[in-house]
Amino acid sequence: MSDQKNSDQLEKKLRDREQRYRALFERTNDAVFLFSLEDIHMEVNQQAADLLGYSVEEIVGQPISNFTKPGEKRESQKIKKLLLAGQAIPIYERTFVKKDGTEFPAEINIAMVKDSFGNFTHYQSIVRDITERKKADSQREATLEALRKSEEQLRLITENTSDNIAITTFDLKAVYVYVNPSVKSLLGYDPEDMLGKSFFDFIHPDDKKVLFPLLKKYIKFKVKKILTKEALPVSETIEFRFKNKAGSWCFMESTVNIIGDQLLAVTRDISERKRAEEQLAESEVQLRNIFENSTSLFYSHTSDHILTYLSPQVKDILGYTKEEAMVRWTVLASDNPINEIGFQNTVRAIETCKRQPPYELELVRKDGRKIHVEVREFPLVEAGKTTAIIGSLIDITERKKAEEEILKLKEGLEIEVDEKTKELKEKVDHLQRFFDATVDRELRMEELYNENKKLKADLKKQ
Repeated sequence: MSDQKNSDQLEKKLRDREQRYRALFERTNDAVFLFSLEDIHMEVNQQAADLLGYSVEEIVGQPISNFTKPGEKRESQKIKKLLLAGQAIPIYERTFVKKDGTEFPAEINIAMVKDSFGNFTHYQSIVRDITERKKADSQREATLEALRKSEEQLRLITENTSDNIAITTFDLKAVYVYVNPSVKSLLGYDPEDMLGKSFFDFIHPDDKKVLFPLLKKYIKFKVKKILTKEALPVSETIEFRFKNKAGSWCFMESTVNIIGDQLLAVTRDISERKRAEEQLAESEVQLRNIFENSTSLFYSHTSDHILTYLSPQVKDILGYTKEEAMVRWTVLASDNPINEIGFQNTVRAIETCKRQPPYELELVRKDGRKIHVEVREFPLVEAGKTTAIIGSLIDITERKKAEEEILKLKEGLEIEVDEKTKELKEKVDHLQRFFDATVDRELRMEELYNENKKLKADLKKQ
């Protein structure tokens, strides 16, 4: 009875173990393959069948070679020999072939199964599809390769760019930890001359007063980020004077970026630009003096004829303030037909983008008085299109009056000359008639004298 009881308990344990194994076999997420020492599938779970696209029945009884890439058979045989020799095999990879012919990479964990007597009975392999992982690995490798290339490109750019690229510590000293070779041509220093030194050692004292508080502000931002996790400002563009190796001050422009616990600065020499800006500022002052002290009124208007600029002379010439006169310029014109010529000239300049001849307008002052002006203007052209008209005008009212007076005098003189000419002509005609009559009388007297002389001669002959 005791032996029978022990046998029943052992059988129950075996059934329980078989049930647990069967539940694990069927419910695991991995594909499980059991195959004989002759490489024939003995049993597979549903996950294995789904992985290969077959039914369980289609796989069982088939050799392993029907589901793996042919070229990998030799490697599989080596692994079997190592297993039979009692060696543990680490996880390895193989290429499987699905029912539709699709190949996919898989990760295999294989082991030998022994019976109760320690004899090898079959193999058990757990297989996982690693297609997505392989794709991710490939993408990661491609990304790493792209990063390597990018780093190489950045290194070449950094070492060969004409801009100075430098990295400093992100603190109140801003100590140089990297300086690219272009600093030699830009400022005369070798990179080693600047490493370990503070950025502020090279800055003009007046500019330190501006830059140092700016750095303190960013350090406060950094502390605030640590406490609040708020994002830091990304970059700042600053201008300052930097002492070169020769001891001269150069105007520099630097774009500073926060990179973790360091500052990255890309800097260029803007001394030439600064000199050009100073010259431009001087020229602007000179032009402003000309504009403000000239007798001409300078203006600009849009292609829609809306005035956008008027020099101070507008008050003297038209009686308006600049603000009052910022209107469509045709509003300031009278109804004189001469204004149509000016309007057409302006339209033609806008349409053709070409300068037109000077013209005259009759404008109406704020007090209602009409004045004549002479206009010279040209189109401001961008990308082949007129964006504005720039011009100047001068008051020619007095000149026009003088011209009218001259014209009246000329007309009066012409009338007077005509009258005098007519009077002289009449006198000449009278004298001519008198002369003609006198000549005729003289000729007649001569004829009578000759006839009398002839008669006397005839009488003597008789």
